[in-house]
Amino acid sequence: MRVLFVGLYPYGMAPSQKFRIDQFVPLWRKKGVEFIYSGLLTEREYVLYRRSGHALLRSKIFIMQIFRRLKDMINAGRADIVFVHRGATFLPMPWLELTIYKKAKRVIYDIDDAIWLPQPDGLIQRHRKIPALVRNADIVIAGNRYIKDHILQSGWHKNVCVIPSVVDTEKYVPPKQHRSSEKGVLRIGWTGSPSTFKTAFMPFVEVWRKLLKNPELKVEFYIMGAGQYKHLFPEGIYYEYNPSKEVDFLHNVDVGIVPIPNEPWMKYKNNIKLFMYMATELPVVASRIGINEDVLKSGMCGFLASTADQWYEALTRLGKDTSLRYQLGRSGRELVAKKYSVNAWTDKYIELFKSLM
Repeated sequence: MRVLFVGLYPYGMAPSQKFRIDQFVPLWRKKGVEFIYSGLLTEREYVLYRRSGHALLRSKIFIMQIFRRLKDMINAGRADIVFVHRGATFLPMPWLELTIYKKAKRVIYDIDDAIWLPQPDGLIQRHRKIPALVRNADIVIAGNRYIKDHILQSGWHKNVCVIPSVVDTEKYVPPKQHRSSEKGVLRIGWTGSPSTFKTAFMPFVEVWRKLLKNPELKVEFYIMGAGQYKHLFPEGIYYEYNPSKEVDFLHNVDVGIVPIPNEPWMKYKNNIKLFMYMATELPVVASRIGINEDVLKSGMCGFLASTADQWYEALTRLGKDTSLRYQLGRSGRELVAKKYSVNAWTDKYIELFKSLM
């Protein structure tokens, strides 16, 4: 079985591709899948592309992507399945992707976010082409039930299955020694991108500052991936994002937080950080929206919060009760291993591939 993967980013670098595709590739190959990986950008281009002020590079990519995809137009017909994640180009129209579709025997389209909506930070708006990419695939993989429901209700496709973004529980492991059990000390951890720091972490800044003033707790905020905006929250302790040090970072905090503004489009987010935290046996507190609610509604792994008071109360309780932190963390690890891990979904992907043969 030969599968051609077509995505925007280089292997192992972009979170969306890493947690939905890249970490499965070695396992798929071991199971006999000839998996050909075709990312549009080089590693250097990806790093520069994410930085502001590289308009010249972005212009170069805009021109070069057409020529880089010519090879995929040829290879598409040689593969049994073409697997497209989000899109194959940064072009605003779908003609290049649809050309690859026409050459392919079967097409899987994977979508894990509300990318059919205008992107506020996008240089080129690509949202208008998403319905066409969905409609012309043989099967659509949605990252969660909210995305699936939107596709079905919009009439874009009938053959939609849900596969969540998952973590490798052999990489994201609990610390070898138990975390600090010092009562009244709470190290709160958050990981993410600079953009999500501004849109997700900072709207809750008054809650964070209220916690820091709690006379019964010694609270510290550990933040990975948003050092360029530390002037917005100078009270935090900042770490540069480094995938190889991410697990160590999580081992040095006591609770993971997933704050999300109550905006309608936010319910489509997959929030992979929720599973990263839980896999390392961190208790979590998360906004009551979308997949967060689906995962945490039982209350066995963490707390959901809808208001500032609920956020404050949940984190204060965890700060005072170290045994509760341990209990929730253990339950969270068990849940992720069972439902949201690479091991849990590898064979299900293989079954999906075989169903298209």
